[in-house]
Order: sequence, then C-alpha cells, then structure tokens
Amino acid sequence: MPDILIVEDEESLRQVLKINFEREGYTVDVAEGLSTAKELIDSNKYDVILTDYRLKGASGFDVLKYQQERLPFAQTILMTAYATVENAIDALKLGAYHYLIKPLKMEELNAIVKKAIEKARILNENFALKRELKERFTLENLVGKSEPMLKIFDIIKKVADTRTTVLITGQSGTGKEVIARAIHNLSSRREKNFVVVNCGALPEALFESELFGHTKGAFTGAVSDKKGLVEVADGGTLFLDEITEMPLSLQVKLLGVLQNSRARRVGGTEEYEVDIRVIAASNKNIEEEVKSGRFREDLYYRINVIRIEVPPLKDRKEDIPLLLDNFIKLYSAEQDKAINGITEEAMRLILNYDFPGNVRQLENIIERAVTLTKEGKIDIDVLPDFLKEKECKPEINIYQFGGIDLDSRLSEIEKNAIISALKEAKGRKTEAAKLLGISFRSLRYRLLKYGLAKEEELNNLPDE
Repeated sequence: MPDILIVEDEESLRQVLKINFEREGYTVDVAEGLSTAKELIDSNKYDVILTDYRLKGASGFDVLKYQQERLPFAQTILMTAYATVENAIDALKLGAYHYLIKPLKMEELNAIVKKAIEKARILNENFALKRELKERFTLENLVGKSEPMLKIFDIIKKVADTRTTVLITGQSGTGKEVIARAIHNLSSRREKNFVVVNCGALPEALFESELFGHTKGAFTGAVSDKKGLVEVADGGTLFLDEITEMPLSLQVKLLGVLQNSRARRVGGTEEYEVDIRVIAASNKNIEEEVKSGRFREDLYYRINVIRIEVPPLKDRKEDIPLLLDNFIKLYSAEQDKAINGITEEAMRLILNYDFPGNVRQLENIIERAVTLTKEGKIDIDVLPDFLKEKECKPEINIYQFGGIDLDSRLSEIEKNAIISALKEAKGRKTEAAKLLGISFRSLRYRLLKYGLAKEEELNNLPDE
C-alpha cells in the first residue's frame, strides 16, 4: 500500500515532492484537489497525507477532516504560503500532525514525515493488538482471560459447527446459558431458533406436552394442536437447562429423540422428524445423580459427549476486571451515562469478595452501581454493604501483583478453605465438596494437589 498521499494543486511542486519522497524509499500517490484525494483515501491506507492549505474550491482542512473520518490513524501535514497564527492553531486543534510554511526545506520536511509515519504505524499496530486481545479474551458475550475460560473458548470454537451434544456443568450464575448461546451463534444453525427449556420450572404434568407438543383433545384443555419446544427448535438448538430436574419418565423419551431424531406429540399416533442440536446444562453433580438413580445412565452417556465445566467466579478472579469493564459499558450505554471505570478502592472490595452468585451476582452489583452513579467512576459508596463487610485485612494493592507470588497466595487460601471444610464435615469428603460449592471430582483433584490425601486412599473411598 502507498505510504504517502500528496494533495497539491501546483503541478511542479506536486512532482518535486513525489520525486523527493520516492528517493527516500516511500511509495507515493498524488492528487490535485479534494475530489481526487477523497477517492484515493477511500481505496488506500496512507500513513501520511501532505496537503496544501489552499486548494481549488476547498481547503486543506477539508482533506484533514476526511482523513480523520476514513483513516483515523493517518497523520496529516498542512503546507501553506499564507501562514497565520490562527490557521496554525486551528489546524493543530483539528488534529493535524504539523503545519509547515512554504517554501519548504526538504531536509526538515523529510524528518517530519519520517516521525509522522512512525506515529501512524504505532497507532495502527496498537489498534491491531487491542483488537487481537479483544478477540482472544471475548467470544460472543463471554469475557475472560483466565486459563479455564480460554480453554472454554477453544472448545466452543471447535464444537460450534458440529451436531455433537454438549453438556455444560457449573454453579448457578456462572454463565452456562451464555456459553450455550455462543455455541449456537457460532454455528451454521445461528439463523434458526435457540430454544431454552428450564427443566426445573416446568410442572411434571405439563412437561411432556411442553416438550413434545400435543394434539387436539389429548387431555382436558387441549383445544387445538400445539407444537412442542422440540419442534420449535427444528433446524436450530434446544438448550435443556437444569436437565437433572427432568422427570425419569421423560428422560427415556428424550433419549429416543436424540437417537432417532423423531418425536411424537401427546395424544398423537404419528412421529415427526426433527433436526436439532441439543445442549444440556446442570448445576448439580450429574455423576452423583446417575449413581443415585435420579438420572438415567444411558441418557447421561448420550449428552456427555463434549463436557464444558464452568469454574465459579472465585476461581477465576483475574477475569473480574474484564467483566467489570464489560458490564460498566453495557449499563452505562443502556442508561445513557458517562461512567468511565471504577476506583481502586471499589475494585479492591470487589476482588476481595467470593461471589457465591458468580457472574450473575457481579452483573447485578454493577447494574446497581451504574444506576446510583451520576458520572465519573464507580466508588465504594454505591456498592452493597455486604462487600464492605467481607473486606479482608491486611490488604494488598491489586495493581502491584508483580510484587507478590499471587499463585502461591491463592493456593494457600484454597488449601486452608479445604482443610476448614473437611473439619466442618468431620472428614466426609462429599459433604466438604458441597460446603465448598465444588464437585467431588474437583475436591479430589485439589486434595491430591495439596497433598491432603493419597490417590489410593481416594480410589478406595466408600460411597458417602
């Protein structure tokens, strides 16, 4: 791409400048007026635009304004033989890189252009880097830079455009539905329906009808044929939230749909074909549900093809600043407010909290804070009292993580929490896992990690 655009209506000077810059090793385009300059700006990415102040029917300010609209990182240098202090000040206020007086000194001009090109390229590189970081740390409405979240992003990208069933597990409020929507939106099914079924909210008597539909007269009140949610999701994605709450009698019918891609309405005699991608989620330990007989083992194996375990927010606190920024921008725009961040003290209180309600709780806190903040930064006065009550001392400055071994400190806190939970549960590890809000498998991993149990001891554990 060309490096420099020269906009000059005097042909001789235009050619002199072009030859000069080409000798310096730059690629150069030239324009004699605003119209040609606009066409070239629209089709090229220049680092520097060198324009005369006085053009036929226009001015260098017109070129400058057009450059800022179309090439925000390019640098415009104005030249004039009719210099005034006012024009120079106006040019710099409008964002011009420099304002030069004719006749031009080529040595000085070359030095200025060289620095302007360096600035333009740095701005472009910074923008590209920020965009790369944003793409890396965000996926649809998911935000995170922690290792667990980056792994989840990678899994989502790999499985999105397949028909493979996905099981998402994690505590309430960790963003399981957001992950399911991200998978759907990145797939070829994105133009079709994403249908959410909250298995814990449907009465058992109506569950089959809601899921598979019914025919007219199938039961009292069935005054017409009705499509089920499975049919509504045809061609798209069916998200079964809290799938462990589904009645056993319906689990076998769901298994049939997954195996045969066919379903039957309540009261109907004919089956209908469906093309759906099923994503299931649960905040329970689904393996324990299978073991207890509350969830069918064959259905478990059918839905547990790709497993995504979403960590609680307290286990990925390095994501909190990104989440905060995302929520502040979201609710500031929604409420038409100029909130531009959060104070260090408020950030410290938030980072000290464990968030039992996970990302959903954090989002609610920020929505409240934005609502109560008129402008500027969110401060501690608009944060809930429970955050202040949970403040830990002695405190560390969150912006000086480089001065401590953070991994070691967090590991120590986690280890002490596990020891306390085991004492409270009188050594019963399943009970300790519940107190900690983690699965038994997660606790088992941590017990081995911190040397609190031996592998053979855990392998021989009786059912608790």
